[in-house]
Amino acid sequence: MKKRISHINLGDIPQKRDDYGRLVCLNCGKLLKGRQEKYCGWQCSGDWLCKHSHSFKRRRMIRNIGKCAKCGTTENKLSFILDHIKPIALGGEEFEDDNLQLLCKECNAIKTRQDFKDIALARRKEKMEAKGQKTVGNFFPTEDIIGI
Repeated sequence: MKKRISHINLGDIPQKRDDYGRLVCLNCGKLLKGRQEKYCGWQCSGDWLCKHSHSFKRRRMIRNIGKCAKCGTTENKLSFILDHIKPIALGGEEFEDDNLQLLCKECNAIKTRQDFKDIALARRKEKMEAKGQKTVGNFFPTEDIIGI
């Protein structure tokens, strides 16, 4: 199972240098000028932070999209939640745009319940396989098997 990165301490991120030892932008790789230490400008700084911080990514998505992906509400944008379409524990990418969506609290609660079930099922399957037990498809009989 993959684990989520809780936070990144920006002070721990080293400066990036080119082959000649000159400082380059962490985001775009352009040569830095003057007193710039990590980014060539505000845009690159914001882009890099969106690739490494959920709070920055959420704010940018609220500004750019501004509605719930499930129900389409635009009410109370401050309570929108940045949700992973495929949970990280099930192999979803943490900062990939294609795996992120904005959800209102109500829609997120519904999706989170289903995600917890899917993750629990995957963990049970993982434990069974670690013990050497064989699994066939899903853990529980489907309608096809029991003839409903």
